[in-house]
Amino acid sequence: MKTRTYFLAFFFLLILCATKSYGQETSQDTLIRLAKIKPVITQNKVQFTADAPKLRQIAGAPKVFYSNFWEFGDGHYSRELNPTHTYKNRGEYTTRLS
Repeated sequence: MKTRTYFLAFFFLLILCATKSYGQETSQDTLIRLAKIKPVITQNKVQFTADAPKLRQIAGAPKVFYSNFWEFGDGHYSRELNPTHTYKNRGEYTTRLS
């Protein structure tokens, strides 16, 4: 009985060590890419453009590209590269580009 207890303890210790040494570690992405949004305002109509940083192509990987998702701050959105949006009311709105 004592031998079986030692065997089970050793077995669980072995599993614990194997999990710790072979488990996948997570790390945070340290590269932050920010695009500068450039609005051109004419009354309630705004033409948006973004100066996005260049993407690096990795050999053998699929071709790199940006896909745009603009949020205009009034409940409307667009997936265009350089959208034009007309706001219903004048005011300050927070525009986001993802």
